[in-house]
Amino acid sequence: MLQCATGHDYASLLSRDLWEPIGAEHPADIVVDSKGFPIAEAGISCSLRDLARVGMAYVDDGSVGDTRVVPKEWVRDSFTIDRVAHDAFAAAPTNELRNDAPWAPRAYRNAWWIVESEQVMTGLGIFGQFCWVHRPSRTVIARFSTWPEASREDYRDACLRAFGAIVEAL
Repeated sequence: MLQCATGHDYASLLSRDLWEPIGAEHPADIVVDSKGFPIAEAGISCSLRDLARVGMAYVDDGSVGDTRVVPKEWVRDSFTIDRVAHDAFAAAPTNELRNDAPWAPRAYRNAWWIVESEQVMTGLGIFGQFCWVHRPSRTVIARFSTWPEASREDYRDACLRAFGAIVEAL
């Protein structure tokens, strides 16, 4: 759809509109499906520092210096738990992320898990990949791992607890 609307392929748009403006040091790889189409909602591999740069753009309301990278309204929406996001998250038939821990996500929006509305969110990838964004302390924690399974609840919970402890100590 993006290519039809803009005349540019997904990789070119991502490079032009996000990767270059954040000052990425390395190219990213994009997973494609069996037909060769990019999987836009997941499957982007990048360096740890470049992932942290994406998180910092969200800390700074979508800007990198004086350059607008992500629309401010999108950033605000991504961080906000409104009634729709809350109810959809609560109604999910199975949700391993739903628990009462203070660091546990409370909603999912725009490919981010929101821990605390307007304050804390995280991107979660398979096998232990994280981009944890804590706006009050202006902290981003980017983490890569090689867990033995795609999703390990005990590992994930330990990481989220650790991220919370780090910003509490700052």
